[in-house]
Amino acid sequence: MIKIDRMEFPNRYKIRDISIIIVIVAAMFGIWLNGQSQRRLKEQVVISDVRITDFNNQAVYLDYRIENKGRSSRELKLLAKVSGPDGSELASALFIIEVPPHKVQERNKILDKLNYSLKEGEAPGKAEIIIYERRIF
Repeated sequence: MIKIDRMEFPNRYKIRDISIIIVIVAAMFGIWLNGQSQRRLKEQVVISDVRITDFNNQAVYLDYRIENKGRSSRELKLLAKVSGPDGSELASALFIIEVPPHKVQERNKILDKLNYSLKEGEAPGKAEIIIYERRIF
């Protein structure tokens, strides 16, 4: 009878301590780099003059001004929120726009998916548009 020597399966190798330290340092560097890029983006892109121009019981119309102070064109994710007369969220939308370099643009946004309908004589409260941040934790 032929005897076959087989390797122990599966072979388990202990991870070296230096490998674990390198992975932890790389993760911390990635988190720091993400925070720096978000901060730099907020310095280069300015959103101002957000106002409600028109509304009805089905939609809210927003106008805003956006300025890109950077040297390159930016594709931005923006979050628009409108609160109702009592302060609760009436509508919100996440959308993507592209802003050319060194330009100030007047833009508008229609929020037509309301969380609840406005009653007769009610007006929406506050409107805001912010840059949507990537979150790690």
